[in-house]
Amino acid sequence: MQQQLHELLPQLSPERSRVLADFAAYLVNTESEAATQELLAIPGLLEKSTFN
Repeated sequence: MQQQLHELLPQLSPERSRVLADFAAYLVNTESEAATQELLAIPGLLEKSTFN
């Protein structure tokens, strides 16, 4: 899949490349946010952690 993106990217206009980059950043951000929410949903997780 990464190879396919690597091959297709040069065929995009600069504007479409920016849209693709913005969309990829959005996907990374939402995936990270979902993982954070999943961790925060674990009962007692923060109470067990030490931040020293």
